[in-house]
Amino acid sequence: MRKLAEILIGGQIAIALIVTLITAYVAEVLKGYAPPEVLGAAFLVTWLVYASDRYFKHREDETGAADDLSPARYIERHRRMFQGLFAVAALALIGLVVYEPQVLWGLTWGLGWGLAYTVELPLLKRRLKAIPYLKAIYVATVVVTTPLALMGALPANVAQASLIIGFTLLMILNAILCDLKDREGDRAAGIRTFANCTSKPVVVIGVQVLCIVAGVTLLGVVGVNRFTAALAASALALALAASRFYGQTEAPNWYYFLVIDGILVLPWGLLHIMSLIDLAA
Repeated sequence: MRKLAEILIGGQIAIALIVTLITAYVAEVLKGYAPPEVLGAAFLVTWLVYASDRYFKHREDETGAADDLSPARYIERHRRMFQGLFAVAALALIGLVVYEPQVLWGLTWGLGWGLAYTVELPLLKRRLKAIPYLKAIYVATVVVTTPLALMGALPANVAQASLIIGFTLLMILNAILCDLKDREGDRAAGIRTFANCTSKPVVVIGVQVLCIVAGVTLLGVVGVNRFTAALAASALALALAASRFYGQTEAPNWYYFLVIDGILVLPWGLLHIMSLIDLAA
């Protein structure tokens, strides 16, 4: 199990799968189904961006906690293998564009903004990640807008727009909680985040309050249906999961990866569970 966890988490496969299911949720909100080529593109783009971010050494990686589940340390130990995997992923992207040219714009959007997060930009002389307080907002916005670009679609009504905005907020709050794990590394690298510029209790309580307020607001504005119920329940689950961060004991890395990040696939999962219940009724 430990070896499998290292491959999935350290190899950035888990986060790529999570973003793929996020893409499926966004696609179902807008179109009612998730095109396979869009899901494939989302997986490849996410894996390339996250793996390359850890392949190139950053100061915050050097000061992070020593853990076998750390993607930076896992990739460092398997650099040659990842060089080959990068080449395979690039070829797969080319093949995907040949098969479905429509995804080219979305691939360009996702890879472009993803790499801007990873590498230093000449004009800014910094990574976008290093702009104060932008880290959590930036990641969530890119992850949610990339499926829109891949499909060439935008919300068609207030209900769809509310769900997309609500999910983006859920991702931002999730990222803020995940930044608690990276506080020392980000601080040493000069990256200012919500998590390292205020006390942990303030961060946790703020996330919990916003989760509850956002869930209630969504149900009030759009009404109760499968989509809003799944998203509101996921917001409540994140608020409950945040309770683990009360007190002085630090949460283990697996809690961030499996529980906090795992909640991001709850809207998609709950949506399909409710669909199965409707079919069985």
